[in-house]
Amino acid sequence: MIDYSKYSHLFNDPWNIEYHEKKTWDYMKVFLNRGCVFFDVGCQKGIFSEGVIDLLKDDCSVYGFDVLEHPSIVKLRKRFSNFKFINSAIGTGEIIACMIDYNTNTFVENQKSLSLDEFCLQNKVNNVDFIKIDVDGCEYKILEGSKNILKKYSPVLMIEMVNSEDDCNRLRIESTNQKKCKDFLKEYNYKIIGVKDDINYFFKKS
Repeated sequence: MIDYSKYSHLFNDPWNIEYHEKKTWDYMKVFLNRGCVFFDVGCQKGIFSEGVIDLLKDDCSVYGFDVLEHPSIVKLRKRFSNFKFINSAIGTGEIIACMIDYNTNTFVENQKSLSLDEFCLQNKVNNVDFIKIDVDGCEYKILEGSKNILKKYSPVLMIEMVNSEDDCNRLRIESTNQKKCKDFLKEYNYKIIGVKDDINYFFKKS
């Protein structure tokens, strides 16, 4: 487990779902129904996780995944029994480097990743309705590790994906990363249904 205190100075920005992510959140809410199972991959402070619970109350199951356990996540776990936090990198099971702060280009190296398919199998999660992915670079690996979920449950996806060459260089990802993700999802009959805040891509199975 990574010691959050070593990185706490990076997280002073009061990021807000109703201000910074308003267009994305307003669009996302359309796809969140009673009883939904929501995966928040790269949950950081948990603003989307908390938003889902505020919207649906007890009638949802929310899983947050991140390599750092932010103090806001500790509070969410105490407040809501339907919020579960998984302190792990997400990928295909390999060792990866994870971006933990975009603005300062801060990575944590050598993180053992967990695939979402394996997580569902181990924890008997038998449905996934929505997956939000905001990981600054590991999107493709996360999708690769979610093949069974995509086949069986057809969740709606929201994936933050950068497309500038500068961003790709900083995030240590190929300039073709966005195309690879789109081509991968096309194989599973997903199509883009919306783009919000320029970088948040929504996909739904056609």
